[in-house]
This record gives sequence, C-alpha cells and structure tokens, in this order.
Amino acid sequence: MPEKFVWNLQYSVHLEEIDAQHKRFFELINAIYGLLAGKNIDPESLLIVVTHLGDYAYYHFATEEGYFKIFHYRDEDAHVKEHNVFRANMKKFLEQARQLNGKDLHAFATEIADFAKEWMEHHILIEDKKYMPLFKAKGVR
Repeated sequence: MPEKFVWNLQYSVHLEEIDAQHKRFFELINAIYGLLAGKNIDPESLLIVVTHLGDYAYYHFATEEGYFKIFHYRDEDAHVKEHNVFRANMKKFLEQARQLNGKDLHAFATEIADFAKEWMEHHILIEDKKYMPLFKAKGVR
C-alpha cells in the first residue's frame, strides 16, 4: 500500500485558514489510500471520496482565487491555470468513477490518489509559497 500523505511543517504556508484547508486535502487523499488498504474497494465509497475531493478543491481554490482578486496578486493567471489542471483531472476522474464498467478499482484509486498527492505536494511547496508574503502583508492569518 502507498504511504499516507503526512502533513508536516514543510507544507505550511503559515496562514491558518489556508493551512487548515490544505490539511483537509491531506485527509481526503488519505481516505483514498485508506480504501486501497482494504482487500476490495467498494465502488460507491470511491465515488463518494472522489466527489468530496473534487468539491473541496473547488471550495479551496475559490478561497485562494478570491484573495488573488482582492490583493491583485501578480501571479494570479499562472496560479489559476494550475488550479484548472487539478479541476480538469478531478472532473475526468469523477466521470470515470461514475462509469466504472469493470475497471480495475485498485489501479484507478491509486491513479487518483497519486495524482492528487503529487499535484498537492508540488503546488503547496512551490506555487502556494509564492503568495505567502503578499497574503501576510494584507493581514491574512
């Protein structure tokens, strides 16, 4: 079984609201890894977790993008493009989860969890760290 996605201080953007939202992403990704730990993956359980992960992405990205607009973040376009990559992949995964038709659930769940983990890891450590100074200067805590 793949290792869980463990939160530690390297992922902190030192903004309580954003860190709390990122931690929720870790929980949702780990819920998929939790399904992988079982002998058989229930298709409905996988669909539910993928739906929650996709929905939460929209919520979290709206938070960040709202701040970008208010604060006139100079890298907004590039950052939103990255968000759109995640959105598009989650939409694709959700469509596939609704029509499993004999699909290898273990491989499919692994694909989703690994994509989300790798994307989040890169996004937080590289992209989100870029807006930290601006958000802090504007009083986001």
